[in-house]
This record gives sequence, structure tokens and C-alpha cells, in this order.
Amino acid sequence: MLPEQENRLKVLLRQYAKNNSTELEIKEMFDLLMSDEEDTVLEAIIYQLKEEQAFDEVSTNLKINWEKVWNTIRSQIVLEHHPTLRINWPRFLVAASLLLIINTGIYFLIQENHSQQTAHNSHLKLPENDIQPGGNKAILTLSDGSEIILDSAKNGKLTLQGNTEIVKLKNGQISYNSSQGNNGNQVYNMLTTPVGGTYTLTLPDGTNVWLNSISSIRYPTAFTGKERRVEITGEAYFEVAKNASMPFKVIVNKGMEVLVTGTHFNINGYSDNPKIKTTLLEGSVSVKIGNKSISIQPGQQAQLHADGQLNIVNDVDLDEAVAWKNGYFQFHDTELKDVMREILRWYDIQVEYQGNITDKKYTAEISKNKSLLSILKIFQMSGVDFKLEGKKLIVK
Repeated sequence: MLPEQENRLKVLLRQYAKNNSTELEIKEMFDLLMSDEEDTVLEAIIYQLKEEQAFDEVSTNLKINWEKVWNTIRSQIVLEHHPTLRINWPRFLVAASLLLIINTGIYFLIQENHSQQTAHNSHLKLPENDIQPGGNKAILTLSDGSEIILDSAKNGKLTLQGNTEIVKLKNGQISYNSSQGNNGNQVYNMLTTPVGGTYTLTLPDGTNVWLNSISSIRYPTAFTGKERRVEITGEAYFEVAKNASMPFKVIVNKGMEVLVTGTHFNINGYSDNPKIKTTLLEGSVSVKIGNKSISIQPGQQAQLHADGQLNIVNDVDLDEAVAWKNGYFQFHDTELKDVMREILRWYDIQVEYQGNITDKKYTAEISKNKSLLSILKIFQMSGVDFKLEGKKLIVK
């Protein structure tokens, strides 16, 4: 490969790793890689990019996991040469594709618009009924108890709470605009998402909050006093506006506290999970329960167990922690029942298990824009049988 081709490949790889590539750029990148007869250029360039990143101490951006990028590209090259699969040039993490890796080491990549079925999956039979994915759905409960169904509300001014105007923006997001000084009386609102619903909210201080399905956040329409305090259930991702003089505090399930000054983090506090997970992407936070407190740094996760144990997990997969916010299911060595728990929150179904459930563990990246049957087809490839009766999914 010529030096100018190697330099171009570096540029394309950086774009790809940040998920900023166009379809033409991805095709160009793979064309360059496939022209390497000795199959050594990718590994060498990935190593160079990793070394360059290690010396880039000025950058404040999240570090790219180049090993993960290398593994992803290599698996896609393998798929391109697989004798039983034909695929177009894939794009990593796009709505048109599903990637599933089961614990046997087999890789499946299926294009949504792919016109041919392979002999491997042609025998699969799915019910005629289907359930469409969730979307932007939420209920805003005002201080007087009245409710606004946000997915059907028109854009523009919704109402006035105290001295704060509540506005639904063109992108569907809710924003709070305070045009006058606060009179000292705090007025609280609550945003709640149903099964199959997510929503984005901008708090009065400029903090952005993404709320996952079956979750809620309670907050004042204007922050006063010495701290900014909100309460959540379920799962939420925060990008907190910096204000060192007024720390930001999140109360999870009326118990655990997460204290920050300005940072990006995700809290998974679903009551049907065995532990509450706080994952830090940027900045620093401290997690407290009772008289126990720990601090975590970017890339770490604080876990609160049902027995009250509080511990830190290092080198967390940040992409997996916030995949839901970016429109994906992402699993890593996850048991089937845990996979189904995520799916039922998004498709508004009940799950019933029959017989001995497989002990396989799944690693998968799947677009949440898919219908339920599209998701089930992927898992059927690994030998799991399903039957859909209305909104009841029977897993065999």
C-alpha cells in the first residue's frame, strides 16, 4: 500500500471509530483494506493510532477503544469472505444492521434491506402479527397534578409553572425557560416514560436528561438554594451543566445519592435489576448510600447491590452503558432472561418461559428501530424458539 493510501486510511478509520463516516467513506475504507494482499496494514495502522492517542494528553474527548474497532472491522472482513453469506458493505452501529455474536463464536450480520435469505435461516417461521418499536413518549405531571401527554402535545409553549415557561421544541424535547427572578417557592414537575417510551428534557439550569423506558424524574421548575436536586426511578443519562457553587444531586429510588458538579453519567436503577449501576463518562461523581460513599472516575462504574454492598468496577464498556440513549440494545455475555428484560421494556410485552431455557450468553448490538419479529429472528438463529400471542411472548 502506498504512503498516501495509508494516510487516507488513517483518516477514514478515525471517522469510522467516531461513527461519523458516510456510506461512501466506509466503502472506500474497506476497499483499501481489501487491497492489502498481506493483510497486515490494518493492524499496523490501528497500532499507530493507538500510540498517537496515548500521547495526546491535551484532548479532553473520550478515548477511542482501538482494539474494539480492530475486532469489529476484522469480523466484518471475515463475514465478507464467508461462503454462505452475501452482504453489502456494512456500517457499524447504523439502523439498517443487526449484529449478534453468541457464545459459540458465530457472527451474524443481517441487512434490513437485504433481499436474499441464506439457506441457514430460510426455515425460520415467525407469527404473522408483529409489534412495532417504542419511541418518543412521556407524560408531564404538573405541580397541581394535571397531566400533559407530550407525544401528542403541539410544539411551542405548553404552560407556565411559577415564573417558568415550559416549551416543547421542534425536536420534541421539553425545555424550561425562566424569564423572571424566582420568588423562593419551589414548584415541582415530574416526567414519566411508559413501556416503549423515551424522552429528552432540558432542566432549568441547562442540564440535559435522557430518560429511558419505564422511568421518571422529579425536579423543580427553577433551582434555588445551595444544591440542584432531582429524583429518578428507572434509567437516565445526564449531561450536567457546570455550576461549582450549586452541586447537582440525583436521588435514585428514594435512597442512593449521586453527587456531581458538572459531568456526563448514566444511572440504571431499575427495580427488577439486582444492582443499581452508575457509570461515569466524563468528570467525577460520588455515590452515597447511608454512611457509605465512594468516588468514581471516567470509565468506572459504581454498583450498589441489594444487600447494601457498594463497589467500583473498572474499565466499563461505556458504549454498552449508554447504548439505549443512542438507539441500540447492546449486550455483552448476557443471559437470555436479561436480554428479554430489556426487550419487554421497549416493546410493551409480557414474557413467559417454557421448558429449559438456554444457558447461552449473548453479545449483540441491535437497532431499537426494529420491529419485535425482526429481533426474534436473530435470536432464533441461535436455537431459541418463540411464540407470540397478542402481547404475550412465550420463550421456549
